[in-house]
Amino acid sequence: MTTKSTKGAWRWIFCEVLLIVLVFFLHSGGIPPDRNETHYLAKAKHYWNPAWCHNDLFLQSADAHLVFNWTFGWITRYVSLPAAAWIGRIQIWCLFALAWQRLSNALVPRPLFSALSAAIFVVVLDRSHLAGEWVIGGVEAKGFAYTFVVAGLWALVSERWRLVWIFLGMAAAFHILVGGWAMIAALGAWGWCGRHKAPFLSLTRPLSLAACCALCGLLPALLLNDGTDEAVTRAANRIYVFGRLDHHLLFHQFNWTFILRHTLGWLLLGFCYWSLKSDPAQQRLRRFATGAFAVACCGALIDQTIIAAAWLTGGFSQNMADLQASLLRFYWFRLSDATLPLSLSLALGGLLLKYELRHPSRSQWGLVILILTTLAGLTETYVRRHQDMRPAAELQIRPVPDGNTQNAHRRYHDWVRTCQWIDSNTPQDAIFLTPRHQQTFKWFANRAEAVNWKDVPQNAPALLEWWQRIQTLYTPHVNRYGLAGHDFRTLTTACERYSISYIVLDRSLSKQNLRLPRVYPRLAQEKAIFEVYQIPYQQTNTPLRPRHLPPAD
Repeated sequence: MTTKSTKGAWRWIFCEVLLIVLVFFLHSGGIPPDRNETHYLAKAKHYWNPAWCHNDLFLQSADAHLVFNWTFGWITRYVSLPAAAWIGRIQIWCLFALAWQRLSNALVPRPLFSALSAAIFVVVLDRSHLAGEWVIGGVEAKGFAYTFVVAGLWALVSERWRLVWIFLGMAAAFHILVGGWAMIAALGAWGWCGRHKAPFLSLTRPLSLAACCALCGLLPALLLNDGTDEAVTRAANRIYVFGRLDHHLLFHQFNWTFILRHTLGWLLLGFCYWSLKSDPAQQRLRRFATGAFAVACCGALIDQTIIAAAWLTGGFSQNMADLQASLLRFYWFRLSDATLPLSLSLALGGLLLKYELRHPSRSQWGLVILILTTLAGLTETYVRRHQDMRPAAELQIRPVPDGNTQNAHRRYHDWVRTCQWIDSNTPQDAIFLTPRHQQTFKWFANRAEAVNWKDVPQNAPALLEWWQRIQTLYTPHVNRYGLAGHDFRTLTTACERYSISYIVLDRSLSKQNLRLPRVYPRLAQEKAIFEVYQIPYQQTNTPLRPRHLPPAD
């Protein structure tokens, strides 16, 4: 009897996990590459094959996610980048779905509710984030880290404190900021338990193991700037926070509608937890959520305090900028973005469970409304992606121009054809200057770039070099009129300085011709959105044949 019961329970778990994976596929199952896959998978591929795009500035910079590269990155040695993306997505979705099913069942023990709560989670995350955080999407270290965070929360609500620290330590090994903030919030939840909390001495071994795991993620991050001059580090921090990632890091730069909806989400969650104050498991998760909210409040407070100090002293000094950059580069709002939809989806289920016996009709109507609302949100996401089948990495940088999906697809396919021609017809050691608003060149062309806006290095010296190249190669005039907006002498001097062999020109921006040999398309009468030009004086190990072609008309 016990064996049959156990088999039946595992069948339910298996079915629910499959449904959750289906939810994730409907939400994030677009063709690769996703938003960050071009960034992380290219880095992992280069880590295992240094000859691939070996002249690329970003790929040559220091590696911050060694655990991800060692546990998953090796796959890129044997399969293509799109295949690696699908393998990684399936791994993350399956592991995350299993962890989610256990967490959801611990809080709302009802068949199939875990699939509904997962759907609520992804829908609310899309519409409630403050700083642009995402959890279910492309393949990167963060996806594996959040899987272990959810597993740690299952252990937390089940009062298995030894497992909590082990899971969160593994999360920190994959991504030190995701796992590190989660460990801080969990420590707050443990301390909040009062006399009912597990004794500290009983946790010394799992905490030690968690610390060892976390060191695997912390040490590469600490060694990024080892031996770097302090002035260089401060300058890199300013570029990272103010110049590149202010939309993730600076509270005063966030859209006020994002702040409003995030605040309303926390107020709704607070009401749910007030109604569930008699549920001990929900209250344990509430303590963790409160810790995540407190971390975000600290980030906002740091930001606003320094701005207020600058206003009172009559100016924003260099020291204030350095202090703000050094403190706010740690993504204070990341855990709050992820924890709000996670906690809210499970708290709504707890409310339905509470009223199931007292007010069954209200509970049933509430469940119907919840299902219909979630399905509407999930369907809208799926239909929007189906209407425009371009990869998310392409959609992120090139939304549909003037609502013309046909032109957007033509532009994307022309870009892919251009990259494929480059992959087949140019030397493997060539360095390219590409349009600023693209992030998929290495993915499709397998060639190095002089610089790429998306691919920002993590170590200070490389970050300063990256910023200097951005300022030199993508001036305001070039951002408006394309690479042909460069003065010819300035352009050729910059190409010589950075050993650039080819230029990919975006004809939709650049109406002028480059006074250089055009190698793609080869016939002057051919019309293409993207054109490739060769720098004549740049010699490569394997010259292109034919090399000398007439300039474009």
